[in-house]
Amino acid sequence: MEQLSSIKLGASAHEVVALLGEPSSHVSIPDDDGHLRESFQYWAQGRPLGTVRLDNGQVVKVEVRPY
Repeated sequence: MEQLSSIKLGASAHEVVALLGEPSSHVSIPDDDGHLRESFQYWAQGRPLGTVRLDNGQVVKVEVRPY
């Protein structure tokens, strides 16, 4: 999924979903410091494609898995 590697740091959660669609898995964890940490995981055909990590709704890390 080459769209995953096109996600830019600072993009919003809305932008990620608009480009990639709904994630296969979505985890939200409120942190003690008031931040909301989120992880969007994308899978295809039973294989992980990658993970997008967000902090307060903004992309802070994109991890692309080799297919």
